Amino acid sequence: MKKILGLVFLGFLALSACGIEPRDDGKTAVKVMLNGELEERTQEGLATSAQEVKGPQFALLVKVTAPDISYSLNYLNPHYEPGATWEILVPNGKERTFDFLMYYIYGVDYGSLWASLFQVDLLSSSTVDRTFDLLGTPITISLELTDWQAGTGGIEGLLQMTRTSGGEPYYTSLPICSYSVEAYLLDSEFGTLELPVIIDMSSAPSPGYYSITNVPRQRSYQLLIEREAMAWRGTSNSFVLDSATASVNVDLTGWQNMSLSPDKFLVKDENSGEGSLLAGTLRILGGWGAYNIWSELSNLEVTYFDQYGNTIDYYRGSSSPYGSDTVDTIYVVNCDGSDTVTSQAYWFPAPYISSVSPGESWNPINTYYGSQTVYVYGSNFDPPATVKLYLDGDERTVGGGGPNDLYFVAPSKPDGSYELRVVNPRTTPEFPSFRGWYDTYTVWYSTTSMPW
Repeated sequence: MKKILGLVFLGFLALSACGIEPRDDGKTAVKVMLNGELEERTQEGLATSAQEVKGPQFALLVKVTAPDISYSLNYLNPHYEPGATWEILVPNGKERTFDFLMYYIYGVDYGSLWASLFQVDLLSSSTVDRTFDLLGTPITISLELTDWQAGTGGIEGLLQMTRTSGGEPYYTSLPICSYSVEAYLLDSEFGTLELPVIIDMSSAPSPGYYSITNVPRQRSYQLLIEREAMAWRGTSNSFVLDSATASVNVDLTGWQNMSLSPDKFLVKDENSGEGSLLAGTLRILGGWGAYNIWSELSNLEVTYFDQYGNTIDYYRGSSSPYGSDTVDTIYVVNCDGSDTVTSQAYWFPAPYISSVSPGESWNPINTYYGSQTVYVYGSNFDPPATVKLYLDGDERTVGGGGPNDLYFVAPSKPDGSYELRVVNPRTTPEFPSFRGWYDTYTVWYSTTSMPW
């Protein structure tokens, strides 16, 4: 008979404590021991990206029945540690029969329960051997466990989302799309203990269909389905897996219609130095949580998207500015094509100042002997006829230049530093307070330096 790989109780024992006074509260302290000599169950593939690994969990259930008790007294330790002694208090009386069940949860996988159920070895421990009269004197019990004798089977069925139309509910099968839901089997005797499984909807043979294998038979369960990021949740009716396969359907709640935020935003189309430019971040709400995303500029390979859950990062692929006033429409389509939401990105070129001459701290502007022409170097400047240039808050006339250089005549000023600002002026009714992107640079004046 196969036993849980090194995980056994120490053979059946019932040891009364010598020299210890009985309790006077009508209960007996019963200590349950496990030997702690644990061999790891083989877990092929647990390190792959398709599966998650959680530390092994041992959920130990002690059931006590007796002629004078009309129901089973259940004692659950959902985080039992092999090798530790667990003490429970059992009401005194005659013919207290002890039974043990234990789930060993050793991982979580797609479509298969990575947990095993163990029971008392009935060949080495009869009911008589597990029955005691409890008089208040502490005892210690340990017995051998073996694999669940009823074997395993599977469950399958449909997952449906509850939606409303005109105030009336209707149901939509979860579509075959690239997302997963979390499933948990709840064994009725183990309280809120969750036996985890991942259901991958991208591999479903038909909309809403799921299957879970390696489920212990002849147990009473409920199936809980969740998708925390989308606030989905649903629980099946109770069922007993008493055959090879059981049909179990789950109706989910938590549906939200799709929305995209913001619905419009400004893009500062500037030189990003090296690499791409993060042009904006959007948040998707609702729908199926899996989407097809594209835009007019992405079709031209100017932009691309990174999606993290319900967050979309919108990038310009080049380090150089796109350079044109553009409105790019971003489309987010529900994975089954049922809904589409949009946002508009308003692109305007942003100027960049790299240097001035004169005007640097080591080559300041000197107007002691008269006006000086100052050259401004950079990129993405509007034409001289439309670009705006301000020195210390006062607008100066731009004498000429191009997208990478401008020049103006510097007025006389006391020695010191001043802000130079270059503006590419823009207005748009969608953003009433927007007046265009600008860049600033610190310029220096000194009358003690020579103007050459």
